[in-house]
Amino acid sequence: MSAEHSHPKILLLHDDELEDIRTLLREFSIPFVERSGDPTEVDRHTEWELIISSQKRLNAFEDSETIQNARRIAIIDNDSRMLRPNASSQGVDFVVPRPVHSAALRLLILHCVYCGPERRRQGRVSAGAKIQVRAGLLWRDALLADLSLQGARLVCDKPVKPGAKVKLFFPSETGNTKCFNLSARSLRTSVATDSSQGHIVAVEFQELSPAQGQLLRKVFETFKNGPARLEGAQGHVPFSPAASNREPEERTERRAAPRVEYEKHVVTVNDEATRVMLCRDISMGGMRVNPNDTLVPGDELLVAVYIRSRAEPLVVNARVTRDDGDAGLVLEFHDLSKDSADYLKKMVNLLPILGVKNVSNPGQEGGLTLSEIVARRAS
Repeated sequence: MSAEHSHPKILLLHDDELEDIRTLLREFSIPFVERSGDPTEVDRHTEWELIISSQKRLNAFEDSETIQNARRIAIIDNDSRMLRPNASSQGVDFVVPRPVHSAALRLLILHCVYCGPERRRQGRVSAGAKIQVRAGLLWRDALLADLSLQGARLVCDKPVKPGAKVKLFFPSETGNTKCFNLSARSLRTSVATDSSQGHIVAVEFQELSPAQGQLLRKVFETFKNGPARLEGAQGHVPFSPAASNREPEERTERRAAPRVEYEKHVVTVNDEATRVMLCRDISMGGMRVNPNDTLVPGDELLVAVYIRSRAEPLVVNARVTRDDGDAGLVLEFHDLSKDSADYLKKMVNLLPILGVKNVSNPGQEGGLTLSEIVARRAS
């Protein structure tokens, strides 16, 4: 294939044992370099984003410093407890013992390939709506320039010191919902480049309750089809001319349309990757998963959990109950049938499907489970 001419950042290193991985990469239309045997000198000096290797080629980059920032997956032929720590010491992030569920393997590769800025950009919408902000004693008018489920960019008349606690007030007309407040933390402030002489303040939401999470999602969904229409905007508050393209009535009619109980969120491979969740802790009550920019507390999900290599995944109802930032999200299982509860009880007693590098304690090995958001409950 002509992958090398398109400067791919993925290396597949094996001796024909990883044909299934090759097939998956081609299915995703992902350019990659494939090597049979040891890597070349060029490979050793290339800054790869992802390296997938067989057990035999596990130590191929032992003396190379150029792969320190690369994600690494090792596919091994058995679940040796001696082999996993060795893989971790070689800088391998994920150790996949065979046999492994093909769907779980697909999810892991998606997670490793589509985890950069292109995913985060999907979760931001232009807003152009009036809100109020308090960073201190007084509330001030501000413009909600754009919005994600994790934070927002505001246009304010005064700068806000990075790290400062901020309160945002969303009036009812902002998202066709009741008015509500959100707590946030200021990340940075810059001077607006237009003639408004305002300040652009980026904030990150803090400690959302399930109820606040769902109100935020309603506002987010409101602006997915375009920014707000601002009537009589004046003074320092700027807004996009595109804001006048849609009347408020259109938004109301769209929200009044009937919805099914769950709605799928599968559009592209990138979107598929946002449905992948890595889980380090699982119990009968729920699980903790890696941070996910598309989820907020209160979201209702159908989740497929993969633990046993040759078994069908367990599909459960789960609710996002807490967002702990970099520590991930807490999901609570509910409405389990007796069969599902019995199956889950057996699953939690099994070893994790994957070995994973322990970042805080490099000499120790961790484990994780792969899961996938099958569907989301419509709001």
